[in-house]
Amino acid sequence: MTQTDAEIIEHMKLRELNMKHRQVTANKIFRMQKRVRQVTMLVLSLVSSVALMALFLFSPLDVHDRLQYLPKVDVLIFFILLWVTAFIWNKLGNVGPLKRFFQREASKIRRRYSGELHAGRRWIQFYYKGRDIGPLIPQILYYVDSEHEFDSIDEAIAHIDKGVAKQQLAGIGKFQRYAKMTNRVIISSVQESGQPSSRLMRFVKVPDRPNVWLMASAPDTPKIAEMTNSKVAIFTPPTRDGATISSNNVSVVRADYHLDAVADLFRDQIHGFLDGMTEADLATEVIFEMTIHSAKLDTWTDHSLAVLDENGYL
Repeated sequence: MTQTDAEIIEHMKLRELNMKHRQVTANKIFRMQKRVRQVTMLVLSLVSSVALMALFLFSPLDVHDRLQYLPKVDVLIFFILLWVTAFIWNKLGNVGPLKRFFQREASKIRRRYSGELHAGRRWIQFYYKGRDIGPLIPQILYYVDSEHEFDSIDEAIAHIDKGVAKQQLAGIGKFQRYAKMTNRVIISSVQESGQPSSRLMRFVKVPDRPNVWLMASAPDTPKIAEMTNSKVAIFTPPTRDGATISSNNVSVVRADYHLDAVADLFRDQIHGFLDGMTEADLATEVIFEMTIHSAKLDTWTDHSLAVLDENGYL
């Protein structure tokens, strides 16, 4: 192994160490969020069960008179109440005020550790000879540093690239999972004057074309020319798990149909998007078809590349 490759391998090890630190931080966040929910549900269930049991014990019901000499029955009733109230509170935790409470607590926990997670983003990408090989580093270290199967990084990468078909299949599945988490995308383009611009747009997924997104626009906006006459780059805002999709290998075309032809997709995937639109609006709204050929898929702890069609690349 050359001295240059040895230095790069050491840098890769440092990168993996930082990625493991991010994983530890992310796991801590998930455990704390889970603990908040568990403790809250336990307290609510116990308080509810004790209150209901007190009503039963101090009520004038004849059934209590018949069971007062059977303390084991009281214990059994308490545990039944505890089980029932726990079930009810778990259901209520997914709706209304209790759901909002858990969301607020989860946001507080994420904000507490967001600095550590964002600081580690610089380690996600790892460029080697102009190529981002971040997703390949664990395999490279295995072949070169652990098993000593190859003497250079280039040989290891060439061997890994032979499995590109499996990587592509896995990448498409992950891309679809990430895309399902959001319907917002930031699109960056360049005006005719050379001035760059970015805009946040809503998109819908096409069921039988996983790498195609549809976006609607009024027919008289400047972005129509920008998006169809220049290259664009996209970035989806991070989800609560830090999941993002980014790409500059994107094609955008103006569709030969209008919003009324795909209104059901927008109605189902973006709540309230069609509210207030008239039939005339639906018939004139322009539709863009965005085809994503390849994309980078990131979370707080993972970085991968997805090849989505024949125009993609690794």
